[in-house]
Amino acid sequence: MVIALSASHTLAQSATSKVSTNPHVEARVSFATSFQDQLSQKGMPAHVSLEGTDKTTLRVEWSGLTPQAIYAIVTSPALGVPAKSAGLKTVVFSNGKRGRWDYDLERESMLWRSPLF
Repeated sequence: MVIALSASHTLAQSATSKVSTNPHVEARVSFATSFQDQLSQKGMPAHVSLEGTDKTTLRVEWSGLTPQAIYAIVTSPALGVPAKSAGLKTVVFSNGKRGRWDYDLERESMLWRSPLF
């Protein structure tokens, strides 16, 4: 199950109401909404969503995503400690093309995953 977040406050409220039985998940939904807003303010119109049973994976998709942009996001104070505090474990970056970058928040390590042909 994926909870998609958009700039629309109504969608965020809807997503929160569906997972309101778990306050930890609510914290992750709140973080994801705020994080998407921060990216948008910096000129990165990314789509941010939560994945996984416990919603501990944050997915960031944007067609303009480059390794340099990912590095800027990963090293920014907006991600590290606040994401860990919200209970997130992994951030998946995708530009909608081949492959993706998986960032492990605990280990602070990045892994490139190429699609299988």
